[in-house]
Formats: sequence, C-alpha cells, structure tokens
Amino acid sequence: MLSAQIRQSFLNFFAGQDHRVVPSSSLIPHEDNSVLLTTAGMQQFKPYFMGLAEPPSPRATSVQKCFRTVDLEEVGDLSHLTFFEMLGNFSFGDYFKAEAIEMAWRYLTVELGIPAERLQPTIHPDDAESAELWPKTSAKTPYKLTDNFWAAGATGPCGPDSEIYFDWGPSVGCRRPGCYPSHCDRYLEVWNLVFMQYDRQPDGSLPPLAGAGVDTGMGVERLAAVMAEVEAPQGRSAPVSVYETDVLHALQEHFMTSGPSAWAAIGGTTLHPIPFTQLRVSRLLSDHTRGVSFLVADGVRPSNEGRGYVLRRMIRRASLQGRRALALENPLSTSAPLLVELMGDSYLELAERRDVIVATIEAEERLFYRTLEQGLAEFEAVGAQSHGRISGGDAFRLHDTFGFPVELTEELATEANLEVDRIGFESLMQEARERSRRSTKKAFIQRTGLHPTQFVGYDSLSAESVVTHLFDQSGAIEVAGEGRDVEVYLARSPFYAAGGGQVADLGHLEGPEGIVEIGDVQRTGDVYGHYGKVTSGYIGTGDVVRAEVDRRRRLATMRHHSATHLLHQSLRLALGSSVEQAGSFVGPANSTFDFTFDRPLTEDERDRVFRSVNGAVLQDLPQVSRVMSIDDARRSGAMMLFGEKYGDVVRVVSFGDFSSELCGGTHVARTGEVGLVTLSSETSVGAGVRRIEFLAGEPALLRDSALVKAALRIAETLKADPMVIDARVEQLYSTSRILAQELADIKKRQVLESMSQQERIGALACRVVETTDLDTVRDAAARALEQEPDASAAIAFGRGADDTAVAVVKVRRGSGLDARRIFERAADGRGGKGGGSELMAQGGGFEKTAIADAFIDAAAALSPSA
Repeated sequence: MLSAQIRQSFLNFFAGQDHRVVPSSSLIPHEDNSVLLTTAGMQQFKPYFMGLAEPPSPRATSVQKCFRTVDLEEVGDLSHLTFFEMLGNFSFGDYFKAEAIEMAWRYLTVELGIPAERLQPTIHPDDAESAELWPKTSAKTPYKLTDNFWAAGATGPCGPDSEIYFDWGPSVGCRRPGCYPSHCDRYLEVWNLVFMQYDRQPDGSLPPLAGAGVDTGMGVERLAAVMAEVEAPQGRSAPVSVYETDVLHALQEHFMTSGPSAWAAIGGTTLHPIPFTQLRVSRLLSDHTRGVSFLVADGVRPSNEGRGYVLRRMIRRASLQGRRALALENPLSTSAPLLVELMGDSYLELAERRDVIVATIEAEERLFYRTLEQGLAEFEAVGAQSHGRISGGDAFRLHDTFGFPVELTEELATEANLEVDRIGFESLMQEARERSRRSTKKAFIQRTGLHPTQFVGYDSLSAESVVTHLFDQSGAIEVAGEGRDVEVYLARSPFYAAGGGQVADLGHLEGPEGIVEIGDVQRTGDVYGHYGKVTSGYIGTGDVVRAEVDRRRRLATMRHHSATHLLHQSLRLALGSSVEQAGSFVGPANSTFDFTFDRPLTEDERDRVFRSVNGAVLQDLPQVSRVMSIDDARRSGAMMLFGEKYGDVVRVVSFGDFSSELCGGTHVARTGEVGLVTLSSETSVGAGVRRIEFLAGEPALLRDSALVKAALRIAETLKADPMVIDARVEQLYSTSRILAQELADIKKRQVLESMSQQERIGALACRVVETTDLDTVRDAAARALEQEPDASAAIAFGRGADDTAVAVVKVRRGSGLDARRIFERAADGRGGKGGGSELMAQGGGFEKTAIADAFIDAAAALSPSA
C-alpha cells in the first residue's frame, strides 16, 4: 500500500465508526507553550482531554504531521525519523478501552489483513482492565511492559497505554527463543493506544481527568513498511526500513543518483575517514528534506533560537553530510521540489508555498557554504591539537565565527573519536547572552550617569537612602505622581536583586510625599534598579526615602536558600561527589534544585538525602559569610558551580562544618531557623539532569500538617492504624475494581439473559436487548449463533431509554452472507451509521421503532436463496 492509500484507508475506517475527520494542525503548536513543535497527533486535542473546551464531536480521527528532534542522532537507521505522519483516533469521554482495542484489532487484521499471529499487544503491568480485554478481542495474552505509560508533557493528560507490535519473525534481531516486544529489532511498535485517565500536576500527582478518553497513534511510515512485508513476504533477515516506503524511497533514489558514486571530501581534509555510508546519508537527506520543507511551509525560518535553530541545524547538518559523503551541492533545496510533487496533493501548504520553501532552504545552504570549508579546516586544526577533547572555547569559536552548531561539532568530533566540552560551551554561550543583554543596559547606565548602589541587605531589611535617579517609560524624570510606573535608583538599598537563582525582594519606598510599591529589583553590575508603582502622593529625585523590604517574604526566601545549600551537600554525601548543581530557583513559597545525575533517585536515596538535610537543620549550625580571594576560596574547599564565571573576590557562605559554597544570596543566621524541609517532587529536566522541588519553613509545615490531617481522616474512616493506611487503601482499591467488574459482568449477563427472540427468516436469528452498549450487543449476536447452530447469521438490536438503537450483524463463514452489505442496506435512508467487515458489522443512530424490520428485510433480500 502507498502512503496515500494508508491515510485514506484509516480515515475511511474510523469515519465509518462515527469519528469526525479533523485536518492536520500546524507544526507550530497553537496556544501551547509546553512543546516547541507539534510532536503528537493528540496535541491539537489537549483542551478537549483536559476539559478546557467542548469538542465539536465526541469522536475524532486525523492524520497529523509531527516533528521530533529527540531521535535526531538515530535518523537513517531502520525506523527513526524527525518528520512523520501520525494516524490517530480519539475519544473525548465517549468510548474507552474496550472499543479502542476492538477497533484497532479489527482495522489491522480485517481491514488491512495483517495476520493476527504476527501482531503482539502489550500493556502496562498495572492495567488490569486491558489485560482482560485483549484475550477476548484477539485471543492473545498481552505482554506487560513497564514503559507503557504515555504523557503529553511534564504536566497534563496522561495514562497507561497499550502498544501493538509487529513481529518480523525469528530470523530477525537477536534470534533468541525468549525474544519479546521492545527487546530488539524483531518487534516493531506499530500502534500505541493511550488511555487518557489522569491529569498530571506539577507536583507529580495524578488526579483523574473529568472524562476518560482515548488517544491513539500509528506512524504512516512504519505501517507502510509492515504492509510491504505483509503484501510480499520475502523471509527477510532484517525488517523493512521506513526508508523503503514510497515517499522516502523516491527521495533516497534521487540522492543516490544525483551525485558522483565515489566518496568525496572537502578541501583535502584528512583528519579522519567518514564512517557514514552513502546509504545512511541518503536516508538522512530524505528525512531532512521532508522535515525542513514542512517546517518552512508552516512558517518557520532559520534563526539561532527555538524552532528556527532546529531548522538551521538540520539544513546545515544535511549540507555537510551530503557534500562530504555524496558530493552534493545544495542537497535539500534541489530535492524539495520532488517532495512537493510527492506529497503536495495531501498537504496543500507544500504546493502553495513551493517557491518559498526552495528559496528559504537554498539561502541557508549558501550562507553555510560560505564558511564551511574554512570552518572544516579550523575544526581539523583544533582536532589535531585537542589531545582527545575539544574545549568549550574552541567549540564556541566554531559556533560564533564559523556558524557551526555545537551539535555539528559534536558529530564531527564523534567521527574523529574526540570529546567536546559541552558544559564549557554552554557556559560561554550564556556569558555571550548576558553580555548582549548587559551591553544595552550598561550603555544606558553610562549615558545617564548612574552610580553603584551600596547593598546593605545582608544585615538589614530597611535603610534610609536617597533617590539618585528616576525614570519612567519616556526616560529620565524629576517627579512621578500617583499611579505611575517608575524605575528608581538609590544610593544604598536593602533590596536583594534577582540573581543566583534567588528571586528579588519586594517591599516599598516611603518618602516625604509619597509611597512606591516595589515589584522587582534588577541588577546591572553594581547598579540596582527598583521597579514599582507610585501608590500614593509622589516621589522625586533627591528625596530621602525609607526603603523597607517585605520582611516575611525575605525570611521565607532565606530559609529556602539556606535549605538549597544543605540539600546540595546532602546529595553529594548520599550519591557521590560527582553530583553537581545545574541550576536552581529560590523563592519564598518553594524552591527547585537541578543536579547532574543519570537516573531517578530510589525511595531509600530520597529518604537519606532529606534525613541529612533535616539533620543539619536540627544541629542549628551557625552561618558564616566571608569575603576572600578566589584562590583562598579554592584552597578552603568551598563548592563552586562548574562553568560559572567568578571574579577575583568572592563571598563564601558556610554552615558549620557541613557545607561551604560560593554564594551572593541571603541566608538565615543558623540552620535551625529553616524549621523543616520536605520533598515535593523529583523529576527529569533533561539528559543527565534531575530536579528536586522542595518546601522549607512554613510552607513545609503547612503541607505536612495537611497530609497528616488527610491521613488521620482516612484512617478514621477505615478504622485502621494511620501507619498502615497505604496498604489498606491499596487493598480497598483493588477490591473495588474487582467488584466493579463483577457488577458490570452481572448487569451484562442479566441483559443477555433477558434478551427476546424476534421472528426467524430462513437461517437468520434475531435478538433484542435493552441496552445500547455495543460490547453487550455483540455478545448477544454471538450468543444467538451459539443458541441456534443451524443459523447462518444473527442480528442483535440494542434499544436505549430514548428513541435510539444500535445494531450488530454477525454471520458465519461460508454462509454466503455479507454482514457489511446487510448493515449498509438497512442503514440506507434510516440515519444509521457504522461499518465493518464481511463477518461482522455494527453501528448506531437508528430509530428503534423501525430497526428490526429494516435489518430483517435487508438480510432476506441479500440471502443467497432470495
């Protein structure tokens, strides 16, 4: 099957199941800042899953264009892509697991004809409902995988999923008898059925969604590869690659035949051989052609930030590899027209913006080629003198001077068996950003004659000072009246300016004629800008004011900042000295601490860390701050942030003999003032970086108090010891699930036992049940065939409390009847919608007063003996 045929087949099938066909959304997410690009078919439906908007239909289906950079390094292997098309069907509180599983299995095995023995469903180990449903639907026992849990992002809709794998056969992959899905290349994940049950919160909790829903995703490219094997099995020793499917194969052929057949290099570089095969590079170029063309079509343009950086990086990566491995000039801009020809009928934006796509890519390719040869020569020179490691400074120079994305430098370094100091590079990049930001501000300070501010906030939360300069949006002013937003500069200030992860102080300035409420404080060098609003009277330059910091907020912030130091040291004690701080946020209500670590902490590790933190609090250790030279600080053993730029003179903050760090923030006098430190969550924020969110002082006490009260209430309700209520609740939850299923089974059995028999037309058995649950109606049809062995077909009607009805037609193999034709004939002109296969068809939307006669007449008319 061609990709276009697969798209249409999928949409037709689910349209026949009452799903509204929804067009693909843009690769630029609409009103969703949680992701840079559209990465999943469900993204445009997030408001519906979260209950923030009313869906236009309870069911939807789409073919969504998606873009993911997480697998960029794997592009060119058997199955990984950046741009791909995602087939999906969605339920917004309508059907759930039973219907989703049944429709998926029916589409794959009946509609597409994929042999059931070559498909293997998998489930999450805790998803008992799916574990029961799969054997009923497929006669297969699902394999349990702990990774079967899907989330739209760090927060938002999520739930267990059920993945369906295609088995390429025992001659593929590891060839071990015990091979299982996700173990090796033998099994390819084809379809993921996500059961949206929860709404993940920032604290990691999982409250249920207002309405459980279904979100499924199946890649067009992977399905096309599977269909190639199903339609023409060849007993392969390797799976069909997605690059052997129609669109990507055509692009790949274009690249393989466009340039010289021999390997090529640029500028006589001889540092290392090129390990990429021409095949791998042609695949990479095929993928990148699609990816960058669709990005440009959706409005992305090359830049050094965000989506534009993704686009620029891919164009430059493809330009380099295409030229080195295949001697191709402008590989992507010359292949983009072919891509438009191949996919422009399905995605009209490609055809409409063809010229813009080609021109944008070509301009970026030319820009890169201007510095490429010089840059490669510079890389060779750097690599020859690197002693196995390219410094952050050299990587930054390649980026800043020659336009080499650091990822490109890393690729070249990997080929040459070199490492790149990525942390050092990022530090220099941050410095460059800060310089750019400060240069404008410094010029402003120099132009206006601002002087350094004397910070007195370590020792006092109030101070008398003089307003040296005053500004509003128009520039320097002498006086500002009530309601005016102002920027105030003081000779001396107790306000801490945001920095080092700690938030700025809030408070007010009280002058002889007015008050200014301060909402932010920013620092440029040693100059502090106080941003606020005149709330009464007026303020002017030269006024003597009383600067007052919000005491309660500052003390709460200090508790959190001191707790951050104790946490840093406790992590190193528990996990090893390789743990380093990678960022922090220190506020009055909560704090976060990022640190380098390659896995989640175990429960025991978390306990040890927070016992250590609170142990240091209980010791009531004194805080000592000392200003010293950077060399003396190093000799003292004080912790320094890797990659941070320090001056010649630094401030070292110590808590007894427990911890010592370079820090310019504000802290409690003794650790006992912190009170209590509790963990809120521990999550991943990137490769090799974890984040702990914690509470200190009053917020920690309030949270723990609320948790204790909740536990006591639950214990009282359960008549159980508070210390074992978790086990009791788990037992009750398990029991309730079992009882709920048993009750559902009883109700279903009662409905089936009470079903009435209608007239018999030849070999046709008819039944009526008082429910519109399709699962029950299907069972009724199956039972009718069991009860009447000589019947060739059965029709079961389900009637609701209102005037609606559903129907299921089931026929025996070899009977000469076609269930789908019977259903379509009965539904014609009667409002019914649905579909199915030769052996079974189903649907709803009928008026129950006429449904029986309609189906009986249809079956009689289509009977072979008619």
